[in-house]
Amino acid sequence: MAPFRIVQVPEELAEVLSVEHAVALGYGPAFGSKEQQITELAYSQVSDVPIEMRCSLFVIDHNQSFDPDFDSEKFFKYHAFKDIAPRVFDDLIEREHYTSKMENAIEGGG
Repeated sequence: MAPFRIVQVPEELAEVLSVEHAVALGYGPAFGSKEQQITELAYSQVSDVPIEMRCSLFVIDHNQSFDPDFDSEKFFKYHAFKDIAPRVFDDLIEREHYTSKMENAIEGGG
């Protein structure tokens, strides 16, 4: 998990952004995380990702993290690893395994 914290976006930043970007960003407290080196995943590459990695969802996908209109049904309908969702969420043992891993990551244990 990338190191993160709440940052303060100054109102003055809007002066150097386009109107569209300024409105989208806003000002005041915001979620900020350290930039990470990532690899983009093309849809044609999804089947090349090992099943274990697909299950662990080792993917940075923050574009909907704080979306007030987030729709989980739509998210899982179009997610690149949608075929793995039942394996992770419907199997109680797997679900507990990944819940534990997520809790550990949130607590800073990696």
